[in-house]
Amino acid sequence: MTDPIDPPTALVLPTGAEVGRPARAADDLATRLQTALGDGLTEVTVADAAARSGLALADAERGLHRLSRRFGGHIAVTERGELRFRFPDGFAIDHERRDARQLALARVVRGASAVATWTARLALTVFLVGYSAIFALGLLVGSIVLAIIAEDGAPLEGAGLLLYGLVEVLFEGLYWSTHPALAQDPEQRALRDGRSNSHLYERINRVFFGPPLAVEDPLAARRLLTQEIRAHRGRIGRSDVERVIGCTPAQAEVLLSSMLVDFDGHVEVSEDGAIFYVFAALRPTTALAVPDAPVPPAWLFHRALPEYIGNPDGSTLRIGLLWTFVTLVAAVGVGLGLPWYLAELPLFTALGLAAVPVLRVPGHRRRVRAALEANGQRALLAAVHVSAGLGQTLPMKDAAAAWRSATGRVPRDADLQRRLIELGGDLEIAEDGSTGWRFAELEREQRALVAVREQVDDDERATGAVVFRTDE
Repeated sequence: MTDPIDPPTALVLPTGAEVGRPARAADDLATRLQTALGDGLTEVTVADAAARSGLALADAERGLHRLSRRFGGHIAVTERGELRFRFPDGFAIDHERRDARQLALARVVRGASAVATWTARLALTVFLVGYSAIFALGLLVGSIVLAIIAEDGAPLEGAGLLLYGLVEVLFEGLYWSTHPALAQDPEQRALRDGRSNSHLYERINRVFFGPPLAVEDPLAARRLLTQEIRAHRGRIGRSDVERVIGCTPAQAEVLLSSMLVDFDGHVEVSEDGAIFYVFAALRPTTALAVPDAPVPPAWLFHRALPEYIGNPDGSTLRIGLLWTFVTLVAAVGVGLGLPWYLAELPLFTALGLAAVPVLRVPGHRRRVRAALEANGQRALLAAVHVSAGLGQTLPMKDAAAAWRSATGRVPRDADLQRRLIELGGDLEIAEDGSTGWRFAELEREQRALVAVREQVDDDERATGAVVFRTDE
């Protein structure tokens, strides 16, 4: 029989330095487990991973959670409370590396897009304002000549009124766009910010390119969840993530797997098989007398539908009149045979700009649908969590009513059923023939969390007495 500890895989006993060193980093543990588990297509328990890798049970569990985050793994719990880790694609697709490449590419694209957008926005304002001024001055000069020849001041008066209106719009917009920004005066900057709708370049850009999109904070979800963890004595479930973020169970699992690694958490299983997550390391605080407040549920916040232009009343009309003025004068210039930079260039540029708002329609509709989907998802989550908290089934008509109240649209039965299944629902038929959706896993989890939080010792929040200070 071959010795399993035969060189070059001879057993190496840990040295004293290795025994006393800090716990290995999660990435190191994941690398060791990935080597030990081969292709990763076999479902394993924590004990399996520890036996195959030689890691301690705690390290094996931590490494498995790290692998789940990287390779899109899933966790199952048995009736005995054992965790089973499954990787549908094995270790073939490193989602983190792929996401990192996509993020790097997205940053490059965003940078190039920002430069192109800034150039386009600046050129748009210069084009519309510049040609409006040039054509208005040209009309004024022509009106003066016509008035002298005809010995009639009517043409001059009409051109003067047109020029006055144009100069008033341009001066008011350009003044509030540039002067306070250049002046080192906080009051002027505050006044400018208070009149942000008066920025001419912003109003012009909104007409053609739409309002600026909000920049999402990538750490916002984590801040909310860490507050929720501390408010609930370091113990949360998947349902807490769904409630706080307004996401699906699958999205909640991905976020929890990430937080388990980054915040030194671990998974525990209740007697009836409910999974919950423990983050005792997040509890110590100096504010012992003021516990953190729970985060309000996501369904209390209605996501506003994106605006197509977002300008104040009247601004879009005035900008449209500027565009019309440039287009008509340029068209006349083409008929009169004026140079191309006073005729063909402004005419075809203005006609091309008219197509930009039309081309934005599909993207705007997608954003509106996304906002409606988010509102509908949150309303459906609220109905699901309320029914699970009461231990009742959720009738299909109530789920449809929740979606309709949040979106103003009647959902299709097939789409609604798919969403209820994604949220962990099972169709249940009562003795009287009525049907409803039961969320048994959510009910078990909520009961388990109530019980486990009552047993938690609040001494976890204490940091202990200070025995040394650098300032003393």
